[in-house]
Amino acid sequence: MAPLYRVILPVSDIEMAARFYAAILDEPGRRVSPGRHYFGDAGGGGAILAVYSPSDDGDARRYGVDWRAHPSSTCTFPAMTWIGRATAAPSPGRRR
Repeated sequence: MAPLYRVILPVSDIEMAARFYAAILDEPGRRVSPGRHYFGDAGGGGAILAVYSPSDDGDARRYGVDWRAHPSSTCTFPAMTWIGRATAAPSPGRRR
């Protein structure tokens, strides 16, 4: 099986997404284009998380229409409460 190289996550606001994932992943990442921000290092054996904003990357101007994700190309996260649990400070007596 081939190793995972990159996961592309479509976002509507590249600045907000870059700040959010920088805080969650505890790394600043790097802007690779106006609408793409990468986290991680595939060269070191890991995978890259790419947050991608089609409108900030100019896709609407390039293709003449607003970019829309195809329904089968997106992921749905079952519970956003996981993010709150992942970022909350542990409380006394609570196990992670």
